[in-house]
Amino acid sequence: MIKIAIIEDEQAHTELLSSYLRTWGTAQGQAVLIQTFLSAESFLFVWEETNDFDILFVDIQMGKMNGVEMAEKVRECDREIAIVFTTGIADYMGCGYEVEALHYLLKPISKEKVGQCMDKVMQRSCREAFALVHGREQTVKIAVGHISYVEARGHGCVMETCARDGSGGQVEIAESISEMERQLGSHGFIRCHRSYLCRIESICRIGKTEITLDSGSVIPVSRRMYAEVNRAFIAHFRQDYHNHIQTMKAHLAMGKLEELETYLNELDHDLTTVDTVIKTGNVMVDAILNSKISVAASKGIAVEAKAVVPEKLDTSLSEVDVCLIVGNLMDNAIEACMKIRQEGQRFIRVYHRYSERTALYLYDKRNRRESEKGGRRLSVR
Repeated sequence: MIKIAIIEDEQAHTELLSSYLRTWGTAQGQAVLIQTFLSAESFLFVWEETNDFDILFVDIQMGKMNGVEMAEKVRECDREIAIVFTTGIADYMGCGYEVEALHYLLKPISKEKVGQCMDKVMQRSCREAFALVHGREQTVKIAVGHISYVEARGHGCVMETCARDGSGGQVEIAESISEMERQLGSHGFIRCHRSYLCRIESICRIGKTEITLDSGSVIPVSRRMYAEVNRAFIAHFRQDYHNHIQTMKAHLAMGKLEELETYLNELDHDLTTVDTVIKTGNVMVDAILNSKISVAASKGIAVEAKAVVPEKLDTSLSEVDVCLIVGNLMDNAIEACMKIRQEGQRFIRVYHRYSERTALYLYDKRNRRESEKGGRRLSVR
């Protein structure tokens, strides 16, 4: 959860900014808690007792104490908290240098500018963030980006870490799961179970009852929290997808094709080994299906595929949504096949027909029975 304070003496601006921040939070799958203050003095009275905010949106022009003076008092105790100044006068936009203001918003503020500001805050947060925890005999600083999940155990927790070089393991810590949620909630972590907290970016796959992480670990997801976790996962994927597309468009615009190829290979080191097994007629569906078929082949799974998809889909679903569905279905089928011990017995059949109501069927050899309810076929993974 991201805790935000808005210090603004004009109610109309406060309500508008609050609305934009909540819209951003919903789009990003981030829980946002906003507290508003009409003066610098009222904020400092609360902050000096709790010091429990991640971001401050501060109006420069206020009554007795202006926003810059207030920020100077905050910086005397906290050098890390993100400070964003709002002002209606462009000449004031240089006033925050000494208090290390992260960003400025010129009134009237726009939803797009607030979103860009929050993206900048989150990028800085993820790049610099560390969790301070207490082990059995020492206090340890652990990079937030290396934490996969936290599990409540006894009076403390167990934290799994996984660095880019593959190193990591489990660390026993004294902090409670609630304390770790307070530390990590603003850094892309979400409660998936009463005893588990996981990093959204580390999620590989979400099932109805469990989550598979990139590290290979499997943790539970409760029925009550499933929908929220799934929304956050999809929102993160969309933002990640958008960022990659923008980077690739920049390379193309500058004619840097070699750099673009290098970037694509870094995104997926298996990209150059993907064979064109099936051509459906839709480029994006071809890409995801052939990629997943190559993954299946690397695991000793035979795949029989037959599909025809229009170049442009006449459906309420976007091509990105369709690829998400197809990719998730293939991941589920691959997971099911891997439960068959004999490698030669692993088999997936993919069949897709397109009409006014598009349908995609995947059959894996382990699940031979088909279930129906109300005339609809049901997944039996």
